[in-house]
Amino acid sequence: MRDLIRQIFPEIMEKMFFMVPEELEGGTLMPRGDFVAEITLQGEREITVRILVPESLASAMAKNLLPDEEPSGERLKDILKELANMLGGNLIVSLGSGWKLGLPRVYEGVEAFGLIGGIEPALEYDIDGEPLAIYLEE
Repeated sequence: MRDLIRQIFPEIMEKMFFMVPEELEGGTLMPRGDFVAEITLQGEREITVRILVPESLASAMAKNLLPDEEPSGERLKDILKELANMLGGNLIVSLGSGWKLGLPRVYEGVEAFGLIGGIEPALEYDIDGEPLAIYLEE
């Protein structure tokens, strides 16, 4: 799953948000974030993908996607839900039939950190100097 995400995620970020994620090995940036976007894939097993995103990166993504709009809190959440949905949808296509996509969710603040506390990220990226981490739960 990690290798599939490694192939799919950068492409989504480039096409959708015009940003180039640089994969970090060994976690050279301290994971931080204000939001966690989550999507669940259901098939022969259940897999939950969580994306930890700082508010400043979410705002930059929103401005790239919707340049004529000033992003609000709810709009940022909608954009992060769409990111999770795009990643999940592409994973489902790669995994083949028999998989279903759950609804994307976004958590913030303490609630977000409760989901990832004590878990090591599967992948970490530097995107324009901002950290982004992806977590997998199987």
